[in-house]
Amino acid sequence: MMKKTFIGATLALFLTLLCLTACQEDDGVMERPDYTSVKYKLVLSSDLLRYYDVTAVYNTLDGHTDSTRVDQEYWEYKEKKDGEHRNGFLFRAYATLKDPVPALLRNVDEYELKAEYGHETYTKKTSATNTGANEVLNIKVKKESIETYVTSHSVISICHFKAN
Repeated sequence: MMKKTFIGATLALFLTLLCLTACQEDDGVMERPDYTSVKYKLVLSSDLLRYYDVTAVYNTLDGHTDSTRVDQEYWEYKEKKDGEHRNGFLFRAYATLKDPVPALLRNVDEYELKAEYGHETYTKKTSATNTGANEVLNIKVKKESIETYVTSHSVISICHFKAN
């Protein structure tokens, strides 16, 4: 009986020491990477691009506001820079009806006007990646109604993301 108690006490002491060893303080503070990164993207349907000119407006990490015409179904802007970014993040996208309005396609019964956007930002100050994505527009329009729809929606706001 004494032998069992001794073995049990030894086992309990060993487990206690093991737990205390595992709970020691960390050797140092985890250092967050010192950089700023940004990624903006648009995914657009071919029908939306057929009837609208899409423009993306964004802040670069150098602090300039830039804009570009998006004429493809997938567009992305990515940048990474050492240090802190002080000018804030900005990403806007909008679609403006083309002039003249393009003719209807004969072999299409329905048009899909679809736009999605995404943003991802990181700063050392926040030590977190801020991510967002949204399907902004997903409208299906019958062939006979497309001209009426697009002329009554000459400008469509796709996204407006702003953060410090």
